[in-house]
Amino acid sequence: MSMNLGQLQKRIEGRDLITDNLLSDSMAPSIPKLQHYRCTHLAFLHWIPAIPCRTVEKPPMESLLTEPIKPAVRKFSVDEYYRMAETGILRPKERVELLDGQILCMAPIGDNHQDLVDTLSEILGDQRKNRYRVRAGGPIRIEHFNEPQPDIVLYKRGVKKHPTPGEIYLVVEVSDTTLAYDSGDKLRAYEQGGIKEYWIVDLVRKAVHIHRLKEGRYQLTTQRHGKISPEHFPDVTVDLDELF
Repeated sequence: MSMNLGQLQKRIEGRDLITDNLLSDSMAPSIPKLQHYRCTHLAFLHWIPAIPCRTVEKPPMESLLTEPIKPAVRKFSVDEYYRMAETGILRPKERVELLDGQILCMAPIGDNHQDLVDTLSEILGDQRKNRYRVRAGGPIRIEHFNEPQPDIVLYKRGVKKHPTPGEIYLVVEVSDTTLAYDSGDKLRAYEQGGIKEYWIVDLVRKAVHIHRLKEGRYQLTTQRHGKISPEHFPDVTVDLDELF
């Protein structure tokens, strides 16, 4: 096929063109071959090269969702928690605590649980020598989203509000049916909040799991016999053989 530019313009003027090999290399060596596309004569009049279209398959919608969408948890602050109590949303005798912004119902206290709390409170209280205060079943405040109620707390004298981690020497939880919770969510709240020492008194295994904060993480030791002491008061002892 041989024609000059004028002849080519006349051939394509006013009509569409579909061709496999319109221009030979000798006619327009600088223009790439045009393959299977639809165009108008204006592209050729100005010698504007066009790029053949390629079909691109769209990925299925499932592949665009790399992770399932999870609803966000709405956390309650300590202030909101107290406003719920003031307005009657939380009843006065309702046993709840705030942990990581969530209001949780506390487990009922059994006879053995309460007896051991009373015993430990007496042992720790008798040895205080005006160095600390002992609180049983009262709340403590951690950050803005946590106000748990440990079974026993040793904290600084002179504190007239709910003690905070910097004012607390020891937190004790007595566990029978609540061991998973006390050693899980509650432990993480105490650890992240900076509670220096945390004891879990395990009634089922008759052992005490002692957690002490070292470089922001709890180091665990478990003791079943002999005497244990709070790290801050080594002369204050609890004889486990008598406790259990």
